[in-house]
Amino acid sequence: MNNTHGGKRINSGRPKKPHNEHVNTIISSALSEIHSTETDIETKKEFIKELLTFDRGKMFLAEHLFGKPIARIESLNHNIERSIKPIEWID
Repeated sequence: MNNTHGGKRINSGRPKKPHNEHVNTIISSALSEIHSTETDIETKKEFIKELLTFDRGKMFLAEHLFGKPIARIESLNHNIERSIKPIEWID
């Protein structure tokens, strides 16, 4: 197999670093045009300020800053009797 960057299927696996950098450059330049900024840091600051105007944007930033919360399911009925009969196997 000539393609050695992962997986059996063509183009599977993690994208190569130059591809990711190219995509980041395109997104950064588009955001700098929208926000009329000159440096990447100013662009990122303006984008973060815009994200903070939305609830989902606040959640997105909080997940990246503090980590995603662990999903837990609490059981409300702790006193339920176990009336399920065991399975009887047929020989």
